[in-house]
Amino acid sequence: MRSGPLPLGAPVRRTRADVFDDAVLDSAQRLQRLHRPALDAVSFAVQQIPDDLEQLRARATGELLADGGIPMGRLDERDGRVVIVVFRRVVEQFAGRDIPLADAVHDAIVELVASWLHWDPEAVDPHYGRFD
Repeated sequence: MRSGPLPLGAPVRRTRADVFDDAVLDSAQRLQRLHRPALDAVSFAVQQIPDDLEQLRARATGELLADGGIPMGRLDERDGRVVIVVFRRVVEQFAGRDIPLADAVHDAIVELVASWLHWDPEAVDPHYGRFD
C-alpha cells in the first residue's frame, strides 16, 4: 500500500542513478581541479547503456572495457568540445560487489581522459587503479 506524500524537508530515497550521477560529478570535479586548463573544453555525461552494443564491441580497441568487451564509456568530439560519456549500467556491472562504485566510475573517467589527452592514466590522477 502506498503512503501519502512525504512531508516537506523529509529525506527522499536516492536512486542508483542519482548515486551514479554524483560519482561522475565528483570524479569530474576532481580531475578539473587537477588539470583545469587541459579540461576546460570537456563536459561529462551519463548514458544508461551504449546505443549499439554490437557495433561498439566490434570497434572497442583503445577504450576501457568491462568484462565481455563492452566499453564503459566513449569520447565524443564536436566543434572543439569534448564530451566524456560514461555508460552507467556497464560500469555498475563492472563494479559489482568487489569494487566500490565511486572507484569504478573514477577509473573509467580517468581512462577516457587519459585516452583523449594521450597521457598515462597515472598522470591524469595518481589515485587511478587503487581498487586493483
